[in-house]
Amino acid sequence: MLGPGVVCAVPGGYLLDLPSQAVDSARFETALSEARGLRRRSGVEGVAEAYRCALAHWRSESAYTDVRHVPVLAEESCRLAELRLQALKECLAAEVDEGAYDIAAAELLTLTMRHPQVEEFWALRMLTLSRLERQADALAVYQEARRVLDDRYGLVPGARLQEMERLILRDTGTAGSGAKPAGPTSIGRPATSFLGREGEVDATLKILGRTRILTLTGPGGVGKTRLALEVSQALIDRRAPTLAHDAIVVDLVPYGPGDDLALAVLDSLSAATLPGGTAGRGLSPIRTLCEALKGRRVLVVLDNCEHVADEAAALSAALSAGTEGTTILATSRQPLGVPGEAVHPVAPLAVPADLDDVVALATLPAVRLFLDRAQAVQPGLTADAAGVRTISRVCHQLDGIPLAIELAAVRAGALGLAGVERLLDDRFQQLDRGPGRGPDRHRTLESVVGWSYQLLDRREQQALDRLSVFRGPFLPQQVRGLWTHLGEVDTDVPALLGRLAAKSLVQAEAAEGFPERFRLLETVRLYAGRKLEATGGTERVVRAQMDVYVSLATSCSRRLVGTGQAQAVRTLMLEEGNIRAAFQRALDRGLGDVAHQLVGALGYTTWMRGGRTADWELITRSLSLPAQDAEIRVRALAWAAHLGSAFGHLREAVHFGEQAEHAARGHESIRIADLALAYVGRAHALHRLGRWEEGDAVLEEARRLALSSGDRWTMAAPPMARGLGLLARGRIADAEAAFLTAAEHYSRCADKWAQQRALLRRAMAREARGDLRSAAMLLAEAVQLVEELDLPEVAIPARAALARVTLLAGHIDAGRHMVHELTRSNTVLSLDAPAAQLAQCKAILADADGRSAEAIRRHLDAGVGLADVGLYAEAVESWARVVLLAEQDSPQFAAALGAAEQVAARIQSPRVLAIVRYMRGLRAESAPDTADELTAAERLFTQNGLGLPALLRRGGPAAG
Repeated sequence: MLGPGVVCAVPGGYLLDLPSQAVDSARFETALSEARGLRRRSGVEGVAEAYRCALAHWRSESAYTDVRHVPVLAEESCRLAELRLQALKECLAAEVDEGAYDIAAAELLTLTMRHPQVEEFWALRMLTLSRLERQADALAVYQEARRVLDDRYGLVPGARLQEMERLILRDTGTAGSGAKPAGPTSIGRPATSFLGREGEVDATLKILGRTRILTLTGPGGVGKTRLALEVSQALIDRRAPTLAHDAIVVDLVPYGPGDDLALAVLDSLSAATLPGGTAGRGLSPIRTLCEALKGRRVLVVLDNCEHVADEAAALSAALSAGTEGTTILATSRQPLGVPGEAVHPVAPLAVPADLDDVVALATLPAVRLFLDRAQAVQPGLTADAAGVRTISRVCHQLDGIPLAIELAAVRAGALGLAGVERLLDDRFQQLDRGPGRGPDRHRTLESVVGWSYQLLDRREQQALDRLSVFRGPFLPQQVRGLWTHLGEVDTDVPALLGRLAAKSLVQAEAAEGFPERFRLLETVRLYAGRKLEATGGTERVVRAQMDVYVSLATSCSRRLVGTGQAQAVRTLMLEEGNIRAAFQRALDRGLGDVAHQLVGALGYTTWMRGGRTADWELITRSLSLPAQDAEIRVRALAWAAHLGSAFGHLREAVHFGEQAEHAARGHESIRIADLALAYVGRAHALHRLGRWEEGDAVLEEARRLALSSGDRWTMAAPPMARGLGLLARGRIADAEAAFLTAAEHYSRCADKWAQQRALLRRAMAREARGDLRSAAMLLAEAVQLVEELDLPEVAIPARAALARVTLLAGHIDAGRHMVHELTRSNTVLSLDAPAAQLAQCKAILADADGRSAEAIRRHLDAGVGLADVGLYAEAVESWARVVLLAEQDSPQFAAALGAAEQVAARIQSPRVLAIVRYMRGLRAESAPDTADELTAAERLFTQNGLGLPALLRRGGPAAG
C-alpha cells in the first residue's frame, strides 16, 4: 500500500509524490556516493562491502526494461547501466586491494565474457591472477583479451592492458610476491576531511577524461588545490591509465616570472619515472623533461600558476607537444590560455540567503564544513537551530569560500558562534591561522585577497577599487555609466571586466533573459573598498554610483505600465542590492531629493512585491528629509500614502496623503495623476480605519482628479478603492461593478499585473456571494495572466488566493497540491496577505484530515494574520470555524468569539456581523436564544446577497 497523499491529482494527470530515497535507482546512487566517499577517507577497509551494498539495489543488468520505448527513460537506462559498470570496476578494484583475490577472479572471469569491450575488467583479471602468483595465467588472459578485442571490435589492447602485460613480464618476482604493479599508490593530501565538493570530483574526472590539459580556476581560498589533490587520488584509486607510471604535484609558489618551471617538475619526478641517462646530455630542461616522460603516462599537477601564468602556459604547451602520455592538471586564478586547454571554474560553496529550513541549512556543504572544522578545534561543539542559522549567515557573508569558512570556524571555540559572526566586520584583522600555520598567502584572509590583488596592473587595481561601490550583480553598461560620471569615457569596460573575471577577482554570472552580469565576492569588495578609501576617492565614486542607479530606477519606472512591464520589474529585482545601496547612501548623506526620487520610482514595484523593494523604514526616513523639487516630493508622498494604505500603515498613509495635498499647492508643474494617487491612498486608509464618510469624500476628489489627468492607469485607482470599501460594507453588486470599471481601464493600458489585481477583487466579491466556482475561475484567470509575466514571486498572491478558494469549494486534493507547491518557496512567507491565506489553507487541510486540535490552533493563528492585513471577513470565518470545532467552555472557543466581536465592532461590515451573529447562536445556552441569533444571521446573509461561508458548515468545506 502506498498510503494517503502519495498519488495526487495535478493538472493534466496524476503525480506519484514519493521521496527520492523510495526509488531504488536513487538509493543506488546515494550508496555509490557513500562508497566512494569511504574509499577516499579510509583507504581500503570496508570499501568493497560498501560497493556491494550499492550494487545490491540492482535486480538485473538494465534499468526500466519494460519502458525503454519512452525516450527519456531509455536515456536514463543507459546512464544507469554505465554507472553500474563503473561501480563494478571500482568494487572489484577494492576487492583486490582488500586481498579477496579468489572472489574477484571468479567474478572477473564472468564479467570479461559478458562485457569483453571493457578493458578494465581484463586488466583487473590479470592483476588478480598475478596477485595469486599465477603469472602465466595472467599473461594468457592478455592474449585472450587481445584476440577478443581484435575479432569482435577490430581494436588493439589499450595502454592499461599493455602496461599490465609489461609489468607482469618485467616484475614477475615482484608480482609473484603479491605486491602491486608499479605506479603511484597515494598522493600527499591534508589530513582534514574533504567536505562539500564530493560530487565535483566526478565532474572534474569527466572533463579530465576528454583533455590532456585542465585548469581549475577560481578566487583565492575557493579550494582549487584541494580539489586537484582529491581528483589525483581518485585517479590513483581507480587505477586510471592517466597516471599508470607516476603522479606528481609541483607547488609553483616559490617560483617567479622568468623561472624555468621544467626544472621544478624534474625535481619532483620519482626515480622510477626519471630513468638514467637523461641528465648530463646537454639538453635543455624542457627537452630533458620530455625525454624523461616519453612513453610514460604521468599526471602532473601544477599548483598555483597565477603569478607565473606565462611560464606555466609555456611548460604545458611544451609537454603537450613533446609527450604523448602526460596529463596536466593546473590550478590558477586565471586560465593558462594554452591550445587544447579545458577550464573548470571552481565556484564557492552555495549558501542561499533566503533559505530558512534548519534541516536543509544543516546539510549545506558550507555549514557542514564550518561545523567539521570547528569541532576539530573544540570536540563536542554542537549547534542548535539558532546556531545553524548563525553558521549559515557567517558562511553567506564569507561568500561560501572554504578557506574563509575554515579561518572563521577555528575561532568558534573561543568566541562562540555569535562572536564569530560579530568579528566579520573586521574580518581582515581577525581571521588568521596564526604564525607558522599554512602558506603565507593562506594564513590570513587579507593575504588571500592581497596575493591576487598584487598580480593586477595599476589600471586593473583602480578599476577593482571603484567596483567596490556596487552591492550586487552589475552590467557593463552600469560600469560604463560609473566611469562616465567620473569623467572617463574612453575605457573599454567589457575588456576590463573580462580581464578581472579571468583573474577570478570579478565573478561572471548569467541571469535568464539578461546579458552576462558581474559581481564582486563580499570579501573582495571589502578589500577593494579599503583600498579605495586609502586613496581618498570613496565619496566621488559613491556619488557616481547613486546617480547611475537613480537614473536606472527612474527609467524602469516609466516602463512599468505597458508591454515592457515584466522586463522592467525583472531589472529592478536583479538590481535590488545596488538600488538599496544608493538609497541608503542618499539617506546617510541627507540627500532628500535623491531619496524622494527613489521612493517615487520604486513605488509600483514595491506594491507588486508586497513591500520587498523599498521597505517602509526606507520610505519614512526618505520623507523625513527636505526635498527642493516639489514634483519629486509629491510623487514620493503619493506612493507612500498608497503603500501605507495597502500594507497597514494607515495613520501614516493618511498623513502622507495630506502632506501631498499641501506640497502641491502653488506648483502648477505637479502631475495631476500623482496627486490623484495620493488622494486614493489616503481615502483607502480612512476606509480601513472605519472613517467611511471622510474616506468617501476624499475618494470622490480622487475620482475627479483622475478623470482630469486623462491617464487610464490613474483613472482605474479610484474605482478599485471604492470597490474595496463597498465590499467591506456589504454592497457586493456595487463593489463588483467598481472592480469591472477598474479592470477595463487597466486592460486599455496593457497592465497585466493590475488586471490580475482587479480579477482578485472580483473573485472576493463572488466568494462573498457564495459563488466559489465562479471565484475560482476568476482566480485561475488571474494566475494565468500574471504568470505570463514570468515573475513567479509576483504571481504568489493570486496562487495563494486560488488555493484557498479551491479548498473552500471542497476540492481538497487539488487544493492540497497547490498549498504544497506554494510552500516550496520561502517568498510566500515574506508576503503578509498570501502568508495569512496559506495559514488558513493549512488549517482547512488539518480539519479535512481529522486533526481537530491542530485545526483549531491553526485557525486561531490564521485569523490573527488575516485581520492584520485587512482581510476581516476571512479572519472571522477562521474564528467561526474554531467555535464550531472547540468545546463551548474551552479557552479557544472564548478567544475566537472575543476576537471576532472586536473586529465586528470596529469594522461594521454586514458580512462580518452576519458571521458573528452566527457564532453567538452557537454559544447561546437556550434553544430560543440559539434560534434568534441564527435567524438574525440568516437575515443578514440574505439581505446583503451573501452566501453562507463554507467554513460555517458543520462538516467544513469537504461537506459541500
